[in-house]
Amino acid sequence: PIYLLSLVAASDGKVEHRIRLQKEAFFLQWLGLSLFRDIHFTYHHFGPYSRELSEALHEAVTSGLLEEHVDQTESVTKYAYELTSRGSDVAKHRPADASVAAVIKGLNQEPWRALELAATALYLQGEEALDQPGAMERALSLKPGCRTQRATAESIIAKLARHRVEAVA
Repeated sequence: PIYLLSLVAASDGKVEHRIRLQKEAFFLQWLGLSLFRDIHFTYHHFGPYSRELSEALHEAVTSGLLEEHVDQTESVTKYAYELTSRGSDVAKHRPADASVAAVIKGLNQEPWRALELAATALYLQGEEALDQPGAMERALSLKPGCRTQRATAESIIAKLARHRVEAVA
């Protein structure tokens, strides 16, 4: 799970929400900037989801590389992940490159629901061969609760597209 540790390390050693982790990995794959290139994503209720990434996360926790923090409320369980000292040592051997770190820093400033909507739109754009406006409309039809995040999600996609152009150039 070294690629996963690199992502968490680029997030200053801590990631809030499993959803954020999944979406950030998806964006990095979309950009072609990381080891997430070979991870398979499918559509899930919260957008693109990788079972492989979920299994790697579980493996990192059980092997003591990441610490899992669980916040349980009456209706919601939130998970956060933090590098352990052992995990930090392992991540130092394969640090994220500067472009990955820059993308992650930017994404960490965004609400997770906006990341969910943006990732879903990009996923649908690729899977259903939709143009960007059509993919956003389709994503909103699947996620009406994310409607208030539309402008932020569109901004995230625009910023990522600039990184994608830079990565290809």
